[in-house]
Amino acid sequence: MQYFMRWICWSLGCWLSLCVLASQVQADLFLDAFNKHHRVMLLIDPISGEIVRANPAAAAFYGYSIEQLQSMGIQQINLLSSVQVAAERQRAAQEDRNYFIFRHRLANGDERTVSVSSVPIRFQQRQVLYSIITDITDFRDAQDAVWHYQNNLEQLVGQKVAALEAAQRRRNMAYKTALLTAIGLVMALVMAVVYVRRQQLFLQRERQRLAEVIWGTGAGTWEWHVDEDIVTVNRRWCELLGYQAEQLSPLTTQQWQALCHPEDLSRFKERLRQHLSEQIDHLQCEVRLRHADGHWLWFMQRGKVVARDAQQRALRMCGTQQDISKRKALQYELEKQATLDPLTGLPNRALFADRLQQATLTAERKQWQLVVMFIDLDGFKAINDDYGHDAGDEVLRQTAERLRRSVRSSDVVARQGGDEFVLLMQEVHSRESVALVADIILDQLRQPFYLNQGATPSLGASIGIAMSPSGGAPANRLISLADRAMYAAKRAGKGIYHFAVEDDDPS
Repeated sequence: MQYFMRWICWSLGCWLSLCVLASQVQADLFLDAFNKHHRVMLLIDPISGEIVRANPAAAAFYGYSIEQLQSMGIQQINLLSSVQVAAERQRAAQEDRNYFIFRHRLANGDERTVSVSSVPIRFQQRQVLYSIITDITDFRDAQDAVWHYQNNLEQLVGQKVAALEAAQRRRNMAYKTALLTAIGLVMALVMAVVYVRRQQLFLQRERQRLAEVIWGTGAGTWEWHVDEDIVTVNRRWCELLGYQAEQLSPLTTQQWQALCHPEDLSRFKERLRQHLSEQIDHLQCEVRLRHADGHWLWFMQRGKVVARDAQQRALRMCGTQQDISKRKALQYELEKQATLDPLTGLPNRALFADRLQQATLTAERKQWQLVVMFIDLDGFKAINDDYGHDAGDEVLRQTAERLRRSVRSSDVVARQGGDEFVLLMQEVHSRESVALVADIILDQLRQPFYLNQGATPSLGASIGIAMSPSGGAPANRLISLADRAMYAAKRAGKGIYHFAVEDDDPS
């Protein structure tokens, strides 16, 4: 009898160990998917707001290390007050959506508008909120269709998580019931082993399905098998470039490089090399790829090595491709507005100052002479008075075009403001060559201007010229001398040019 009882206790111990092993396997599989995924994910204590877990994507997005995030509370990131958070939750309930719109602050102080999808799950014997954070700052107003898709995505994720929780509750009930029975323990032990193996397979399938749901947001995805040099892309990746999936999948790296803009390829290769050698945690690089129609599109390429061999050589790498062409076009337009005169298209005062500063440094290094011409139209006020400001704008546009035609392509013509223009000439060889350019400009500006009203008024110009000594001179000094020389030209009778001397007086 005593032997029989020992045997029963030993069997119960084995069975309980298998139960604990099953729970640990489940947790390990979840954490593996959680850490490897490219989406920003947090596990948050629903009561204290403590960040229990953060994946590497969250650390990259917020600019904190994983350890820093896991020592913080969500209140340190969320810019909304408790009252505003409650109001947002009420709006979400009224609109029947299961995500919330918050403002989060990054480590560098930037503020981003994010969509937060949260569901409660059981993790390591505690209840937490499984939260997926999506940056919607740039596209919130323009992506209604994506919002609907995201809403459906979050519902699917919620259903999957709910199903996993229901399965966990059923397993817990089965474990508790099994603890109360001693009859047929050997058979129950065998059945438990089979059950654990089935659950492992089930969790693997659920993990794969969950990853497919989350990755099915419409972004292009790719997977690179490094040793075989094969890149597998999804259908969306191909559609972004105007191809059918059968035309591009699978790819070799050589084929991908043929699609990449030559100016971006070397930068991408360097970032890839740094990541493969573990110098940087992940790959992130903006590149241009050729569309099937022949034009170039900007894409943000993100990726990470997900498998390495025993020598830490990369075996497999996964990533996403996001079209950022609209953002790059907006960025270019903003830069253009900041540096070009909107009326004439010439460089503005700020850009000219930058070009002059660079030219000054080059002249000092190469022992060149620089020339700055200050050009002011004579009689321009009468154009505005007689024909109106639209006519004055047209005269300024024609003036800009004539100045472009009068100088070399390496020279810089800019609008200083009003009816004043400046010209920068580099690598000047003689005073005579400068005088020849000034004569050409004066001759061009004496020609009639053709206005929309049919009028053909004529103007003149006064030019002040400042030449730097061999090896250069301070940029602000050249501009000041050229300005003073221009006033000297006006005092001398207008319609002429004047070389600057130190005692020129603008008064």
